[in-house]
Order: sequence, then C-alpha cells, then structure tokens
Amino acid sequence: MPVYDKFGNPVWFEPSEIKYNHKHVVFILEHINTLRDGQYPQNPQQTGYQRAGWRSSINARAAFITPAEIAAEVDRRLLRCGLDWYLVNDYYGNGLKIEDIAELHHLDYEDVWNRIQRAIAYAASGPVPRWVTTEKRKGIEYQDWHKHRYQKCRIFRKNRIRVYRG
Repeated sequence: MPVYDKFGNPVWFEPSEIKYNHKHVVFILEHINTLRDGQYPQNPQQTGYQRAGWRSSINARAAFITPAEIAAEVDRRLLRCGLDWYLVNDYYGNGLKIEDIAELHHLDYEDVWNRIQRAIAYAASGPVPRWVTTEKRKGIEYQDWHKHRYQKCRIFRKNRIRVYRG
C-alpha cells in the first residue's frame, strides 16, 4: 500500500505496486542509485516492529534482484530517449540542479526541464513500453512520439477559442 505525505502525495510504493505510471517512474528515479545497488528504499512509516505470532515470508529470489530489475527497466525505457536520458540521469541520478545541467549542456533552463519531463512521460507508459506494439496501440519511438505530441499541442493552441474582455 502506498505511503502518503501530509499533502496526499505518494512517497513510497511496495515493489509489487510498481506499474510504471508517472508517479511510479518519478519515485523510482528519486531512488535510482539505491535501486541500482540492489536495495529497495525503506518505508518511511515502518517501525520495524512485528506482531507476536506473525511469521515473515520467505522468498525464493535474492533480495537484490527485484530492486535491480526495477532500476534496469526504467533505465531501459529512458535509454530509448537518446540524449534526454543524460539530462534525467544528471538530475535524478547525480543530483545536479537544473541550472547546473543547463550550463553543462549549453541549454536553457526551461528546455532542460521540458526535456526531462518529456523523457519521464515517455518512460511512464504503464506495464508495456511505448515502442512495443500491442493490440490496443501501435508502438512508437521517442522522436516520433515527441513530434506527434508537439503537433497535437500546436493544433490545440491554433484552434482554441479566445475570450476577449471588453
């Protein structure tokens, strides 16, 4: 069950709850180095106390496999984003500020932020990655997805109704 902060935002998910939507991908990226090391982040509300008479479950898999697989899946999805993966990795993996990333890559602040959010949106496609064709949707690569998404935004802006106050 997810753990929420005082504002109602989820701050922790169990490994079995990870479905690779936007909130899950952001959670994984915030803890990507811990997951790459094979450790799952601790539940912030866990006390370590176990009720008398309860037995802990035994898992046939090693404890480091699930966190490493989760990190590898997000890395695999983000690697499809080309150079934007480096921006995401600098921000979440290396802990750099947006301003520092922008200066390092000679980009604008807004451009860096938009590219990071776009790469996360591409990676947060649910259980099936965006480039895999399923019976519900056709697979699409990152560059084509970005062009399609940008074109939809341009059409919306072009056709929106303007309200003038007179």
